[in-house]
Amino acid sequence: MGNCISGRDKNTASRSLSSKDNEKKSSQQNISNDEAKKYPLPNTDDENDRMTSQHFLQVFYLFLSFHHNNDLSGDKLRSGRARVLDIGCGPGTWVLDMANDYTLSQFTGVDISATFPNSVKPMNVNFEQCDVVNEKLPFETDTFDLIHVRFMGSCFTEVEWSERVIPDLFRVLKPGGYIEIMDLDMKAMNEGPSTNELLSAIQAQLTSKKINPIITPLLDKFLESAGIVDIDIEENCHPIGEWGDKLGVIALNDLSQWFNQLKSELAPFMRLSDEDYDEKVGEFRREVNNFQTYWLVYRLLFF
Repeated sequence: MGNCISGRDKNTASRSLSSKDNEKKSSQQNISNDEAKKYPLPNTDDENDRMTSQHFLQVFYLFLSFHHNNDLSGDKLRSGRARVLDIGCGPGTWVLDMANDYTLSQFTGVDISATFPNSVKPMNVNFEQCDVVNEKLPFETDTFDLIHVRFMGSCFTEVEWSERVIPDLFRVLKPGGYIEIMDLDMKAMNEGPSTNELLSAIQAQLTSKKINPIITPLLDKFLESAGIVDIDIEENCHPIGEWGDKLGVIALNDLSQWFNQLKSELAPFMRLSDEDYDEKVGEFRREVNNFQTYWLVYRLLFF
């Protein structure tokens, strides 16, 4: 396991995006009733804003903790030879940011809910509404050079990952292309008591929807079952709280916002009043610094 990082401030993450659009959709209107029951978070403007801030969290995280040579910024993107697909793009922040950096390459985002911009977007960006579990991706075989999948572990069951999602990703991947998956489990390291109660409730809720909340140990197994053996796995710790400086504060606010959005579902499940639930979230915010709580985040690259 890599060493925990301090989250030093870097200008790299302070990018200006034009990702927000007046075409955000109201809660759950683009998700079917059956899918909405499984979908782990509400499809609201607040959640889209959280996903945008989560994108900057990823920028910080990749820059500070992995110090990797990110192939997504390689020669193909710079030269304009690449076609890139983002699975579960949400409001489209990652797609728009990358398209702004690599104007000669083409970027496509797909999501079950059309919360992405439909009119105001760069010429090298396209968005498609698609249920990647119940429909095939609306692209020809061997279409994309690069496929990006970020924090989708709580959206698919094990069967959906292994029998539907991953096989279709490889169908649309060009020979010689690669896929990047970044994810974490619904369990933190060094959890305090309130953090443990909240995350345990989320684990139980996901399990009731047949979604494995501890999915990262299985992702490489799913890939190997699909015949993929050249898998590069990176792992590092991701601080939550002021003890982790700026990176930790962003993660703390992201997770707090997440807990707040789940209150209507988690509070009754935990047999807590709204006031007691709010206090539990407040205890979580305080205790992460005492316990130095962190996520383990995994990044899988395969070819």
